[in-house]
Amino acid sequence: DTTEAKSLYTTTINYDLPSVKHLYVKLTNDKTIPLSVQSKMAERMKPVLTETIDSGHLPMPSKPEKLAGILTGFVEGITS
Repeated sequence: DTTEAKSLYTTTINYDLPSVKHLYVKLTNDKTIPLSVQSKMAERMKPVLTETIDSGHLPMPSKPEKLAGILTGFVEGITS
């Protein structure tokens, strides 16, 4: 395993946010990115929906049904 460089998350970049609807999923037990940082990231992204999963950094293996439900609901909501 190789630890990701801290600069990957802390370097300021300038970008134009695509004009599409965004979803942000906060992870309440993420030991890598604290909830306070996730909240700031979500705020900058300006999502139309923010959901929360009680999981660590990778909800795909630990909460796959919950994540799939959130993603499916979001896609259905923006395509209907």
